[in-house]
Amino acid sequence: MQSCPLEETVWIAGNREPEFIWKIPLPDGFLPGLDVFPGNAYPVIRKNPLHPEQLEAVLMRWGLVPHWSTTLEDIEKYGSKTFNARAETAQELPTFRDSFQRRRCLIQIAAFYEWRKIDKFKEKHQIVSSSGGPLILAGLWDRAFIEAEPLDSFTVLTCPANALLDDIHQRMPVILGQKAAREWLDGKTDLHDLLRPCPSHWLEILPANEQNNMGLDLGEG
Repeated sequence: MQSCPLEETVWIAGNREPEFIWKIPLPDGFLPGLDVFPGNAYPVIRKNPLHPEQLEAVLMRWGLVPHWSTTLEDIEKYGSKTFNARAETAQELPTFRDSFQRRRCLIQIAAFYEWRKIDKFKEKHQIVSSSGGPLILAGLWDRAFIEAEPLDSFTVLTCPANALLDDIHQRMPVILGQKAAREWLDGKTDLHDLLRPCPSHWLEILPANEQNNMGLDLGEG
C-alpha cells in the first residue's frame, strides 16, 4: 500500500457549477460550493459500470478503500492514507493497480489549496482556473464491501508541480483538459502521457483568505 504523507495531500474546494462537464447532472444530496476534506463524500465522474457508454456522477468517499477491504477498521487503515496517489507509481502498487486499469474517474472542482513554507510558518494559497471555469482532476475509484455494504471511494492522482506552483509545493493534482479527460476515461491511449503537470497558464494563484476559504483548515501537519 502506498501511504500518502500529509505534506503531499491536496485539499479541494468543491464544484460550484450547476452541472458537471458534458452536462452530467449533479447527484442527489450534493451541495455545491463547499470545501471538501479527506473522508468527506464528493461526486466522482465515471463510466456507469453496467452501461459503460454512459457517464454518471456518483457520491464517493474521498480516500480510496481497496476492493479487498471488509471491515470498518479497513476504512481507517487504507482510506486515511490514500487521499492522493502518485501518478508515477499508481499502476504498480496493489492498492491502486486494478483501479488504474479498470476504474478511472474524474473529479470536477472549483479550486485546490497548497501551502508555502516560510521559515516556521505555512502560507495557504488557493489555486483556481485562470479562465474562471472548473478544474478537472484525474482520479481512481474502487468498491469495497464493508460488513456486506458497498462502499465506493476515490483517490486524486498527483504529479510533479509545474513551473507556476513549484515555488509553493513539489506536487500538484493531475489536471486534464476536456479532450484528455475523455481519453483518461476511455483508456484507449497511453495513459501515462496524460498524467503530466498542466501548463502554468491554465492556473492562477490566490491568497486563501476568509472570503474564498469557507471550509475547515486542517493544515498539512
